[in-house]
This record gives sequence, C-alpha cells and structure tokens, in this order.
Amino acid sequence: MALFALSCNFSPGSPDEKPFTDLIRKLLRRDPSTLELSCMRRLFNESYANVASDIKARTEATDETPARRLAPAERASRLKDQQLRLAGISITGQYEPEDTLIDRCISIYDSDRLQYVEWSSAVSREHELLSGTKKDTSLTFDASGSLKMSKQQKAEPCSTGSEIQVCYCLVRRALAFDQSNLLDFKLMEVWTEKLLQSRLEEPSPGFARTTMKQLELADRKLDLWMQFSKNVPSLQK
Repeated sequence: MALFALSCNFSPGSPDEKPFTDLIRKLLRRDPSTLELSCMRRLFNESYANVASDIKARTEATDETPARRLAPAERASRLKDQQLRLAGISITGQYEPEDTLIDRCISIYDSDRLQYVEWSSAVSREHELLSGTKKDTSLTFDASGSLKMSKQQKAEPCSTGSEIQVCYCLVRRALAFDQSNLLDFKLMEVWTEKLLQSRLEEPSPGFARTTMKQLELADRKLDLWMQFSKNVPSLQK
C-alpha cells in the first residue's frame, strides 16, 4: 500500500488527476474502463490515507502513546504466514498468542527499544477470550503538550505456577516475538529449552534445585544482555 500510495505525484482531492490516470494506464498497458478506474481510485485513496496516518502516528508518538493495534486483515495475514513457516507446531489453543501481546510486541518493534515481556503477560488467545480484557484509564500528554484521557486495553495475567504453564508462556512469547519481526522463533526456542533444562537438571550434592524465580531472573538478565547485542546478525530476524 505504501508503494502504491507514493507511486505518482498525486494526492486524493487534487484537481489534476492526470498523474494518477497515467499510472493506471501504464500498469494496465491500456486505457482503464470506468469500473477499473473507480476501483483503482478507491484503492489508491485507502492506501494514501493509511500511509499518511501511519507517518503521522510515528512522528507524533510519545512514551504515553497507546500501542498500535494491528488491523484484522494484517493480524490474520501474520498468523497465517507464521503457521505456514512453523509447520512443526500447531499455533492454536494454548500456543496462540493473544492480540494484546502481539500489539505490545509490535509497539516494541516500532519504537526500536527492546523491553522485557513478563511471563504472566504472555497470555493465550484462548485465555483472552475467556477472561476478557479491561481498559485502564489514565491521563497523558499528547505531542502538543495537551492533557488528554487515554484508555489502554489490558488482558488479565495468566498463571505461571507450574512448569507446563511457564512453558506455554515462553512459547507464546517466542511466537509473538517472531510474528512482530523482533526475533526468530527458533532463536527464542533455544533459550526456552535452556531454561527448562536447567529446571530439570539434578542439583549437585549440597545444592538445591533451580527455582522458577531464579529462571525468571535469568530471563530478565538475558533481556539486558540482548540490548547490548542488537547489532549481532544472529540475534536479528
């Protein structure tokens, strides 16, 4: 849509439509019919509006700006693409990340600032549908400095009391990172397997088994380490 919106020197509402009609004629290699021109004009207007809105949102974004929500079509396209690429895992039920988690990872990608995603916030789509989402209301400042009321959707946190629940959370987080182009799923799976393997290892005599709290602290430490390794090609998608 961005390529189409910026493919000619024309903006919707301009009195001279010749640049646009010349573009359509060049694409079709013939004169367009009235129906074809109407469809192309609508597609161009929607593309231009979406691109202009996206540029405005990026330039006026602040720390208090709510996370960008994906359009339903884009959300479905990303999930379908991931299901085709990762044929070895069924991304349904407990493994399907919730919409709010995907939007949060997309926000991290847009801001280009890595943030830690807690285990309890890696909720499944199934949990989101059953428990619902709530809207937190807060006062924030916009780009012009004006005070405004903002609402952010937030899902109920999931339980992380057992190893299997933590495993589900880590897999969902890895899928969300992959779907938002933050990190490849296979790289995140290597770290997940290392955490769970540490939990299963028999401790040496005189030592206690690794606790879940220690694994969570190690997970947070990895997040800090990754912030200094953003230029390493193997950590990028």
